[in-house]
Order: sequence, then C-alpha cells, then structure tokens
Amino acid sequence: QAGLQDLRIPAELVDHVPREQRAIRVLETSQPPGIYLPPDDVDRSVLRPSSDHTFCEWKGHASYLHLIVTGVPAVPDAAWTYRSPVPSFAAITGYIAFYPQRVDACF
Repeated sequence: QAGLQDLRIPAELVDHVPREQRAIRVLETSQPPGIYLPPDDVDRSVLRPSSDHTFCEWKGHASYLHLIVTGVPAVPDAAWTYRSPVPSFAAITGYIAFYPQRVDACF
C-alpha cells in the first residue's frame, strides 16, 4: 500500500484538494463510510448544484453536486451535502462528501 508520501496529484487538481483535517467520518448503510468535509475546506468553485436529491432515513434530504474542473472530464453527482439534516446529524450541516468511486483519488 502506498504511503502518503507516494501519492501524486495531477497538476490541474492540486489547488482543489482539501488540506484541513476537520472532516467528520459517518458510517453509511449502503456504502463505505462517508467523509464529510467542512464547506470552507472545499474549493466550491469547482462544484455545481445538481437537480438530483435523495432521502436518507437517518440523515434526511441530500442534495448532489457535480464536479467541474477545467482540463478534466466533468463528474456528475460526484458529491452530496445535507443542507438541513435531522437533528442527530446537525454536525454535518452543509458539509460535503465525495463518492470515492467517482473521483480518481480519495485520501
């Protein structure tokens, strides 16, 4: 397994990688744990709202975001957020999680 020192980030994405360590890890029922990043730690200039929404019985209504970075193919619904989660998940309000299977690297 590669160590963090071995990871290579393509030059066109370097400015878009979150660098803070304030993420919240949430166990999900139908996929690996979600890593929810504070909105201030994400370059939101590369995210565009999607018209897609879903409902999670545990967290509430999720809104999706497309990932649009110049020089690489767009990734539809690459991320999601809970604008008004249920009270027990209030800590992730506005935080952004990415689907690891829809992006090239997630670490």
